[in-house]
Amino acid sequence: MPSGAAEIEPPFEPVADYVEQAADLAAEVVEHLSVQRLRLFDHIEIEADGSWRPRRAQTLPWIWWLYDNDLEEGDKELLEARFGVSFESVD
Repeated sequence: MPSGAAEIEPPFEPVADYVEQAADLAAEVVEHLSVQRLRLFDHIEIEADGSWRPRRAQTLPWIWWLYDNDLEEGDKELLEARFGVSFESVD
């Protein structure tokens, strides 16, 4: 048997579940990093002729990555009412 390899005894479902969860997490991390990298373009305005200029900081969106259960009942409504924060779900 090659070094670092091991035999897996049935049942295989727990191993498959673990691998699936790890793959889902890896995909989420790659997606998050890609989106954040592309957000660099939010800081500049690119004109049709290819020229660019910095965008004012006050016009940049603020983005937080939260799970639904990170906020308690009523927190979203309070933030929306008090600060004009808007929430969008990403599935």
